[in-house]
Amino acid sequence: MPFSDSDDNELEGDGEHVQLSFPFAIQRIKLPVEPNRYSRAPTNDDCSEGGGFFYESCPKIFLGRTGYGPLRIAWDTNILIDYAEFGDLMWDEDREFAPPISEPRYFEELVALDTLVQLWMIRDIRVRAPKRQVDDAQRELDETQWELRFRQLHHFLAALTCIQLDREVLENAQPFDPLPEGSTGDEWDESLVLEAIETGCHVFLTRDGRLRRRLGPAAREAFMVIMSPSDLQQALAEVGELGFGGDGYIFPDNHKWVHFMRATKKRED
Repeated sequence: MPFSDSDDNELEGDGEHVQLSFPFAIQRIKLPVEPNRYSRAPTNDDCSEGGGFFYESCPKIFLGRTGYGPLRIAWDTNILIDYAEFGDLMWDEDREFAPPISEPRYFEELVALDTLVQLWMIRDIRVRAPKRQVDDAQRELDETQWELRFRQLHHFLAALTCIQLDREVLENAQPFDPLPEGSTGDEWDESLVLEAIETGCHVFLTRDGRLRRRLGPAAREAFMVIMSPSDLQQALAEVGELGFGGDGYIFPDNHKWVHFMRATKKRED
């Protein structure tokens, strides 16, 4: 898959509101004055999983939040596709991750994604991808591709629910409806970014450079950053967060591994 880094018009804002154009309506979205409540550090110990992050130590990611809690990341569809294609290599313990990709920038992003998946295993990182994302495709999926995407989304959700993570979000945050047939890629991008904000994500992970430039400023105003895998890897490396947590580190429940392992092209339920 080629690396996406095209440019286009920036998203325009008026300082208080941002214009997001959806196929079903033009909405005026008032920018929040504080982070979404689901994105803040949990106050209930029952919501805490081992291997969390001290938010004030990672300002590039948590944007002024304080406290200790999980890192919530929404995966764009291009990241789902990359993981489906190369996830088996990420889980192979017998060799170094070296995907057969000649394009240097794409190779770099895949290596960064592998690093993030390895970190996900040992830290409280909660990956989110809504079920409706099965319909976000640049071209129509054949039956095999659709089943793979559906299986991925099922297991990403199961990785949260199997150990009772993000129960408050899942029970209270209303899922967005699927977009109408014929919706454009830009409309899907806007809708998925907005849903990530509404469900308390700190990061929207994507390789799409145009998406980052077009929607990044508005997302940041809403206290979420849009990053590529290499951007996120670098931000975590700069504050020493690419390994086990600091004092008092508790290894998180690893039952979630089973579901991520089943969300690749070659794995079956």
